[in-house]
Amino acid sequence: MKPITDFKTLSTQARLVIVLFGAAGLLVAGMAMLAGEVQQYERLVLLVLLGAATAHAKVKLSKTSTLSLLTSVVMMSLMMEGIIGAVAVGVAGVTVQAFLPSQKFVVHRFVFNAAMVILAIQAASIPYYWVISQQLAVTFLGNLLGIAAASLTYYLGNSISVSLIVAATECKSVFRVWYDHFLMAAPSFLSAGLVSLVVVEVLAKTLLGAAVLLPFLYVSYRAVRMAGRLATSAAQ
Repeated sequence: MKPITDFKTLSTQARLVIVLFGAAGLLVAGMAMLAGEVQQYERLVLLVLLGAATAHAKVKLSKTSTLSLLTSVVMMSLMMEGIIGAVAVGVAGVTVQAFLPSQKFVVHRFVFNAAMVILAIQAASIPYYWVISQQLAVTFLGNLLGIAAASLTYYLGNSISVSLIVAATECKSVFRVWYDHFLMAAPSFLSAGLVSLVVVEVLAKTLLGAAVLLPFLYVSYRAVRMAGRLATSAAQ
């Protein structure tokens, strides 16, 4: 769909959706700041910088599937710094996407995207914390199930929200928009969540791991991209 840059020209339904999302996102962000606690401010700054750096970074896994490194960093932040960290990273990524590459800043689009990310993170945190609170015999298994549930919930939150605003703008069925454009994206979000778990478990628990975190993400990006190219070449 062609982006509409003038808020006044949007349909009444679309404007209502944006206003409601903006209010809900602001409320959730405020509650998270009041109830949450940052464990390590230095690590949070690093995660925010990673979120900004990976705002546009995607790895093509197949013809219909990509892996978003920003989603991986958001999931990492949820595990390491809780909702506050994840929200800070998500909003940082959305902000970079709003300004880069150079383009006209659209306020209502930024408000909706930021609110969508905040609400999706809040929703994703619910199954994640519930799963890890069960204290499974194998800690890694609990983390694996928790981040898988969080990633899929985050996917639903993003995809349904975008489907809703597109449907409201173009007067289409929300389900049809979601089914036609977002149904096959679930594996991408799940892959991003699993990548974040590997990074947290293997690297980020030590000072040395934190020091090599950024190079590791870059190497992973190049490796997965090369693997995708090889798979495409083999298929052809």
